[in-house]
Amino acid sequence: MTIPRARPAVIITGWRTGGTWLTHCLSNHPDIFCARAEALHSESLYRRWATPAQVLDFVYGQWHYTVNMCKLTYAQAFRDRPVWEYMTRLKPAVIHLVREDVVRQAVSMILLKMHNSGRTAQPAHSLAETTPARARLDPAMVVRYARNLTAADRSARERLAGWRVLELTYAEMVGGEGKSPEYMQKRAAERVCAFLGVPYVRMGSRLKAVNPFALGETVANWAEVRAALLASEFRELAGG
Repeated sequence: MTIPRARPAVIITGWRTGGTWLTHCLSNHPDIFCARAEALHSESLYRRWATPAQVLDFVYGQWHYTVNMCKLTYAQAFRDRPVWEYMTRLKPAVIHLVREDVVRQAVSMILLKMHNSGRTAQPAHSLAETTPARARLDPAMVVRYARNLTAADRSARERLAGWRVLELTYAEMVGGEGKSPEYMQKRAAERVCAFLGVPYVRMGSRLKAVNPFALGETVANWAEVRAALLASEFRELAGG
């Protein structure tokens, strides 16, 4: 018996956009194989014994699913030449996940780097509710990160021109900034399922948002950071 090949798809996203949460949600759809690990991460189970191309062959070669997919960061998709060549040949459907509030995204990225260097206890991902980090951040760094994130999203849109793309925002997926839902918002889930050509089902994940707090609760020197944002192109995201 010949088993029909599943349709290929991929999540392409920047850091701290809810991509891991979306991956977990999609992996709970009965018709979708969505690799729940960071498939091409250098420390992943897959990469211990395989090249990136072999990992992608493994992901897209799963049986008995309608859609096979995984998540790739911008760096994995666009800067790793063998991966980009593989994806260009395959031309999967793309869910491009972005975050409209790049200031919150920038703060989250800086806090992640601080966590990785042991300067804050706030985790990268969590199954339980977290508390505000209350970290002092360099205002100029927050603005710089926000600019870099905006440029990265713009570049990704240019690279994906001509591909079949569904752009989904973090806020659409979870119901707004500062939310930590158990299930993806129904309208967003319906859009994703229609885009992938599978029946709608309720999809969720037990992962919790690690930083659902107001920025004034998270950033100890928020007044300084807000002043820098008000003097930049991100003034509308500076809040009250």
